[in-house]
Parts: sequence; structure tokens; C-alpha cells
Amino acid sequence: MLRLFRRFLRSPLHPPPQRGPRPIRRWQAFLLISLFLLVLPPAGVSRAASDGNREAEIALGHLIAMKGNGFAGSTACAECHRINGGGMPSVGIPRIAGQTATYIYREIRGVQKGTRFSPFMSRVVRNFSKSDIRAVALYYSTVRTPKLHDPSEFDPSLQPLGRRIARRGLWDRNIPACILCHGEDGRGIPPNFPYIAGQSKTYLMQQIKSFAVVDRKDDPEGLMRGIASKLKNREIKAVAQYFASLTPPDYGKIPEKNSPKRLRLIPENLNGKEVNHP
Repeated sequence: MLRLFRRFLRSPLHPPPQRGPRPIRRWQAFLLISLFLLVLPPAGVSRAASDGNREAEIALGHLIAMKGNGFAGSTACAECHRINGGGMPSVGIPRIAGQTATYIYREIRGVQKGTRFSPFMSRVVRNFSKSDIRAVALYYSTVRTPKLHDPSEFDPSLQPLGRRIARRGLWDRNIPACILCHGEDGRGIPPNFPYIAGQSKTYLMQQIKSFAVVDRKDDPEGLMRGIASKLKNREIKAVAQYFASLTPPDYGKIPEKNSPKRLRLIPENLNGKEVNHP
């Protein structure tokens, strides 16, 4: 009887177990699915955002800021700009909290197209869709955050020169006052001219020099390139320090007309031509 039972077990109806890859276990499958879902925006949020729902766009922007945009393999915006948009003053990463959505959108697109030079940012946003950019831009435009401490060296002797350049310019060398474009006390003139009050001294110096050597060329009509190229190093340091010493504006929520959903007129090139975005 025992012999018959063994023969039955060896029969084709009950073949011996085959060696090979082990089947995935239930807990392993659950872990993989959880990790996969973690890097993807919730379908409902993405769908609502694509339909132009402003709250859903903000939620999607917040998610991308925290985790990146999933399939594109991007780094989370918050790793450098922080989730509160305060940036990292010590290393020149800019404050973007409260900048208008139109401006943030334009700058990210500029990085994608190479008109704003940033090797690291270009890797982060190269696969961002326009919907991703709109969502991130809208999210950070609504964030409020206090001014962060700028650890860069402060030279009191430079303040009068910085204030003069900022408020009056150096007209004997055809250098106009900064506030003509960037607004009173550097508070910006939305949507195309950003606030620069409260940005770190390191960041402002980097950007002025970037315009001067034409690493950055996303300024309307080449305005900043023309101005920056005329400034001396001491003047760059002075004006950067002056604006860094000011308090940034608290725009909070921007008007609905400037929502990324309704972005219609955004300068795309240096001849001032404006184009419609879908």
C-alpha cells in the first residue's frame, strides 16, 4: 500500500515541485505596490488638477514639492527650496514662497529650455510636464513663510552704495534704479518682475553675475544682461546686500487671474513676443 501511494505521488497529476524562481510572497507584493503608489500622485488629484481645479492643482503641487513627480524620477523641490519655499540662504538657493505663479512657471520653463542656466535644476525639471509646472508654481505662490536668516557677511559700509544703486541708479553709466522694475523696496511688479527683497545676498550676487556673463538670458529684452554687465564687483556686492537686508513681501494667495490655469501671456523669448500656453 505504501508503495502504491508513493507511485501516486510521482504520477503526472502530482508532479514533483520544480526548482526555479520562488513565487513572490504576499507581503512582498504588498510592499512593492505600496512603494509604487507612494511615488505617484493620487489619480483623483491628478485628474482634478488636469481639469483646472485650483485646489486640486495646489494639492498636486504640494505633492510634487514633497516627493517629486514620480515617473520622471525627479528630486523633491522641498529638498532645496524647502516645503515652505524659504530656500537655503547659506548656499544661495532662492526663496520662492509668494512669488507669482506666472513668474515661477516662466523660470522653470526657462531652465527646461536652457535660457536659465542651472545644471542641477535642469536634471530635476527636465521631465516635468506643463501641468506639473503649473501645479508647483501655484502651490509655492500661495505659501507664506517668514524671512530666513542669511548667514553671509554684512558690511555696513556698503549699504549707502547699495541703496543708491537700488533706488536711484548710476545714470552717469546708464545704470537705472533697480526699483523701476523690481518695485518699491524690491517687492516686485507681478507677474513678470519678481520680488528680490529678502533674497539671500549669495543668491542675488550669483544671479547678477550670471546675467553679466550671459549664463542666464531669460530677461525681457535683455534688460538685466545690459545692466549687470556694467556693474563692478563692489557694486554687485553692495546692491545684493541692500536687497537681502529688506523684508520680503507676503503676497499670500495671488489673484485668480494669475492662476497657472489661466496663464496666457508669458514671455517666451527676448524680443518680447508673447505666446499662449495650453
